Amino acid sequence: MGNIFDQQKFEILKCHYGREAVVKEVNLNITNSEFFEEFKDKIENDRKGEVAFAVERPNGKIIVVRTSFYPKTIYRIPTGGINHGEDIIEALQREVKEELGLQTNIEKFLGVIQFNILHKNKKLNFYSYLFWLKEIGGNILEDALEDEVSEYKEVNKEQLIEIVNILKEFQGPWRNWCIFRAETTGFFIQYMNV
Repeated sequence: MGNIFDQQKFEILKCHYGREAVVKEVNLNITNSEFFEEFKDKIENDRKGEVAFAVERPNGKIIVVRTSFYPKTIYRIPTGGINHGEDIIEALQREVKEELGLQTNIEKFLGVIQFNILHKNKKLNFYSYLFWLKEIGGNILEDALEDEVSEYKEVNKEQLIEIVNILKEFQGPWRNWCIFRAETTGFFIQYMNV
């Protein structure tokens, strides 16, 4: 499909927010046709990629979230779509406000996960831009502009590893989505303090 990685924008983000930022390529073999078609529809009509953001709270822990319709054990790092024609940093700031209601500073741009989403003989490309943020104000969820997030937890590194393992091992209709979210959530583990 026509979703192409923008190397120039990646270099600009690196220059401003994180010179050590990396590009990680991940192949996702999708078994669920409906999940693949939903992904395809979002890429074509709604978003060119997403921002994923670890928000560090004043206590040093980071925020993971869930939505009411997720399976009970599922949490993940917050994410949000980058609309076609939207600047990546503008998307990041918008999504943090919409989902969490927090004010944050960008501590670091960590990199991009380039997802090759494979299903039968079809392939989609999708890009997750990953940021480390520090909370500087706001009231979590109370000040959120949307109500997509129904619950949050503050976690340390060990707890984030457990969350990623739950995502990786999940079975049933949510499996493809959970494997996808395990990649974005797991990316942040290496940046957390022990």
